[in-house]
Amino acid sequence: MAGIFLSIPKDKDHFIVKGQSSVTEDMVLYDIMPHMHMLGKEIKVTATPPEGKPALLFHIKDWDYNWQETYHFKEPLKLKAGTKIDLEAVYDNSTNNPNNPFNPPRDVTFGEQTFNEMCFVFLGGTSERKGARLPVSLFGKRGKN
Repeated sequence: MAGIFLSIPKDKDHFIVKGQSSVTEDMVLYDIMPHMHMLGKEIKVTATPPEGKPALLFHIKDWDYNWQETYHFKEPLKLKAGTKIDLEAVYDNSTNNPNNPFNPPRDVTFGEQTFNEMCFVFLGGTSERKGARLPVSLFGKRGKN
């Protein structure tokens, strides 16, 4: 799952990026791995089943670049087809961010280098159907800032 953006404006200390995926068939989720770079401030993932309320899957309120790890759930989670998985990430591209690679700040674009930014959450799960890919479809959007 990815949050979509083209550029994080300079001097913006609370830039929000959102993404949403939809579970296309019943599945079991075992782990989750967030990925952002130096401007990352916060990342949160929720799952909303078709007939239920949102459940928090993952939340880091004070992101650290070194926390790009795979986090395993204590118990696997069963997700039904039609479950929406929402990602919300916050970036700090201001002088208040001690990890900002640019001083003074400048607009930061999507890219693979640590002075660029990314917004991904990798989900580790299975479905019952043999040969199936992870049953999640993706679409993303830029949040309100």
